[in-house]
Amino acid sequence: MYLEEVGEGTGFALEGGLRISITIGKFAPFLEGSYAYQKIKNLSGPGIERIAFLERTWEGEWGIKQYTSSRDWGELTYEYPSNDWGGTIGKHRDFNLDLSGFQLRIGIAYRF
Repeated sequence: MYLEEVGEGTGFALEGGLRISITIGKFAPFLEGSYAYQKIKNLSGPGIERIAFLERTWEGEWGIKQYTSSRDWGELTYEYPSNDWGGTIGKHRDFNLDLSGFQLRIGIAYRF
């Protein structure tokens, strides 16, 4: 089985941080901490699924699907992102890609 779901969209990004460095000749070791705010809404794109010799393609907006699996020992409800709306499971809620978070960098800069 092969499954590929691709998406693209537009979003907003903002980053701010603080760097501490010590100059030692032409080298400057540094420690940097920052926070990046990166969010993408309205993500959409194509998808393809191949099972054996069968191939299915689609195009759609990304969303969150919710599926409940029932067995003799109980139920399991889970959510997952998708852009395939051709099946029986519909969109449960909107999908927002959030890559925001803190970052810590350690490095060495060389000055020419």
